[in-house]
Amino acid sequence: MASAEQKIADDKITADALYNGQVAKAEPSEGIFQCGKCKLWKVRFAMAQTRSGDEPMTVFCTCVNCGNRWKFS
Repeated sequence: MASAEQKIADDKITADALYNGQVAKAEPSEGIFQCGKCKLWKVRFAMAQTRSGDEPMTVFCTCVNCGNRWKFS
């Protein structure tokens, strides 16, 4: 059995892995997407097929400056 401190540390590692591990990281691209929060054009994005094959790809975006995350399809 792990101590209470170790359980908290393990939960934090798991939460960080789930938050950061949704899609592959891409290099930041300028001028394609604009962050709605800080209005800069430096955004990392990745596309994934999350629904059936005849539906459009889902785009996952992360702002390099403020860390704002959003998705759209």
